Amino acid sequence: MGGPVNSEDEFRRADRAAKRDGRWLVAIVIGAAALGLVLRWWVR
Repeated sequence: MGGPVNSEDEFRRADRAAKRDGRWLVAIVIGAAALGLVLRWWVR
């Protein structure tokens, strides 16, 4: 119960989820910055 293989698998799953969330966060930040630049250019 709760051997090293099981805990390692859980750690891998958590690591993968964190990487996916991190990529989403980066994509949202880049998209927001690009949208801000486009809007600023358009208004001018």
